[in-house]
This record gives sequence, structure tokens and C-alpha cells, in this order.
Amino acid sequence: MPLTTQALNYLSSFAELSTPYKQEVLKYGKEIHLEKGEIYFDKGTFSKKVAILLEGIMRIFDIDATGREWNKVILSPPSFVLGNANFQLKSVHYIDAITPCQLLEFPISFLERMLAKYPEAQIIQRDLLLNLYEKKSEREYDFLSLSAKERYLKFLQTHAHLVEQLPQFHIASYLGITSTQLSRINVALRNQQM
Repeated sequence: MPLTTQALNYLSSFAELSTPYKQEVLKYGKEIHLEKGEIYFDKGTFSKKVAILLEGIMRIFDIDATGREWNKVILSPPSFVLGNANFQLKSVHYIDAITPCQLLEFPISFLERMLAKYPEAQIIQRDLLLNLYEKKSEREYDFLSLSAKERYLKFLQTHAHLVEQLPQFHIASYLGITSTQLSRINVALRNQQM
């Protein structure tokens, strides 16, 4: 299925799309391919683009003062990819491709114009922001209330489709633990099943 069709299907899951809206998406969407490890947004840069991830896995991550990376979000298709929710501010994290990725990309000016021109764009933005807030709140709650093992078990349930595709160090980083800790949790879980 062409990327533009996938993108329109994703957008129409939020709101009914008018024909002019669809035509603009088809006209201005640019297909982008990212290689594994390729940076899509650098921290500290202004967002000049927005994309919809349609194939592959990406991550939003940061690097602490010691040089250790930590994964804030794992993105799987379909997902919006944006350096910052406020277009006027610089990106506060890095975003890169964990696997080869296919995206449909638009300039920020396109997104701004669509928001001003089409009510469905405003509905999509509202629903995406609500979803983002809910996920962020749930993730914070999990870090405050669940053990590392419980967070991993939850990850296995909610991200089952990604587990085989992600290196263990990315999963560990997302869970806020070391690869060694994740390995110990896996050994303990295997021993429980015996």
C-alpha cells in the first residue's frame, strides 16, 4: 500500500477528511527513507518538518551528562514524528531510526496552514495531544509505582509486536534500567516458568 494511502488511513482514524484536505496531503507529502541509526531530529534544532512514521521503528531519546543514552519514547507505525509540540521552540530530544523507516514528511508551514484552514486538522491535533498526554501520564505513573520487573512485563504486553525487533539495550533504556538488570530479569522469568 502506498505511503500516502497509509497516511490518509491513519489521519482518517481521527476525523472524517474532506476531499481538499486529502488532496493537500497527497500534494505536499514527501516520502522519506531513513537508514538504521539515522538521526531525524537533532536536539536543539528548530522543527522545520513533521512526519508520519509508516514503516519501521524510531525512538525519541536523550543523552545524559555522562554520555549515557536513555530512550524516552519508542515509536511504531503509524505515529507522528515531531521535534517539539511547540513549533516555535527547539527540539528538546533526539529522534532517530532504530530500524530502517519509511515516513511521509511535510514542512511545518504545511502543518500550520492545515491547522488554520481545516477543522479536521484541529481535531487530529487535539486527539494526538490528548493521546500524548495520556501516554506520558501513564509512563510517569509506571516509573513511580512499578518495579523494573513489572515495567518489563507491561512492556512485553503493550509492545509485543516490537520485542523481537528491538535490541535489548533499547528496551532496557526505555525501562530505565541497565542491560545487565534486564538480563537478570529475563533469567528470573525463565526460571519461574520451569
